[in-house]
Amino acid sequence: MIINSIPCHFLKDTTCTIYQNRFTECREFPHLHKANFKARFFSTIQYYSMCPIIFNVTETLKDKLGFKFK
Repeated sequence: MIINSIPCHFLKDTTCTIYQNRFTECREFPHLHKANFKARFFSTIQYYSMCPIIFNVTETLKDKLGFKFK
């Protein structure tokens, strides 16, 4: 339950305070390597403004795919 809170209890500004000792779920978050990512995309993107990992991955994908918001 500790890691299910948003924002995370261990996040200070945009830095993980327990990074070297973080939980396995945190090490794998946001689970981009797991199957069926497209089905989980909406639930992942809702944390875009709160999670530095999701923000950085999304911005990198936008650059690589040539995404332009008009």
